[in-house]
Amino acid sequence: MALEYDIELAETVGEIVDRLITVQIAGAGGGAAKTAKPICPQLYDAARAAQGDKALTFLAAKAIMENVQPRDTVALSAGLMIAPSMREEVDGVLGIVGLARAVALGCGATPVILTEDTNLPRVEWVVKAAGLNPQPIDIALQLPYAVGMVVLPRDPEKTVQAMKDLYAKARPKVLVVSEKMGPSDIGIYRTGPGFDLSKIAGKTQEMVNTLKELGTITIGIGDGGNEVGMGLIKEDIRRIFSGDSAAATVTDILITAATGNLGAYGIEAVLAAAYGLEEVLHGVEIEKQMELGSIFGGLIDPQAGIANGWTDTMEPCVAEAIILLLQHLVRNRLAKKDTEKAARKKAREFTKEQTQAVIDEWEKKLS
Repeated sequence: MALEYDIELAETVGEIVDRLITVQIAGAGGGAAKTAKPICPQLYDAARAAQGDKALTFLAAKAIMENVQPRDTVALSAGLMIAPSMREEVDGVLGIVGLARAVALGCGATPVILTEDTNLPRVEWVVKAAGLNPQPIDIALQLPYAVGMVVLPRDPEKTVQAMKDLYAKARPKVLVVSEKMGPSDIGIYRTGPGFDLSKIAGKTQEMVNTLKELGTITIGIGDGGNEVGMGLIKEDIRRIFSGDSAAATVTDILITAATGNLGAYGIEAVLAAAYGLEEVLHGVEIEKQMELGSIFGGLIDPQAGIANGWTDTMEPCVAEAIILLLQHLVRNRLAKKDTEKAARKKAREFTKEQTQAVIDEWEKKLS
């Protein structure tokens, strides 16, 4: 039996979520330093205009709801290495782990996370902190609330083969890539400040294109223009940043947000509302646990260069506050829905005769 969801509520909530997660509270993307103007509204407007003027988190959640059923697989990828620390950043990782939890709870799906071998142990810390069970993919496919951990190769040909192997084994219905470098038109993988990490980064273009050709729906999330998915609006990015760091890789759906993590959290919120399950959106306690997991794993804040749980200069309490707002948004809409449902049910409990008896009684009282 297919999972039930409320598509109208999802679209309504998506509109509100998009506004919340695109408020540029802190610096967004390494390229943000290159422009004096806030970039989040500009990137969002371009992405929305290119996708039929619909809420971006709604489009992503809709793709998941329409295609993912219990025991299906959802692939997720994050991990952006920061020079000169040569460790991956927090942004993106917490988002895909939160979303992994959401599809496990909301869809009964098996999440599979792809990232470079250097980053795999760091991500496992966050996966465990979210209450999930990181395992080799063969084992994960057999267990509830397990996450398959897969290495994303740095060699293009090996990446193509690895994706073919993954599809043959797990047939992921959706791939979500958050805050992960995509190559430019000339094949260079650049960080926000412009450093060339082409020989260090996993080959995301081959990952996305191979799975897309095999039938997987692809979703990209980014905040600065150099991430996978931003190829959809690369001309807008070049106009905004006046540079050549725009990623060329195009995904089926693109979400832009103040941080990659917030983009993924936004999808969680829409899924939670649509499925009528508040717990699909992780709460503040789990967010705090994931932040600690990122510290123990060694994920860093790009500006500080140390593992402190911060995301793009945004301290943990800010992300936690946004989670609270998202929770309130979902809870409020679901409570209203439940109240309306209860009211309709109550009305149906009275027969015509009983209702007429009530009316007759009131007529006596008022006469």
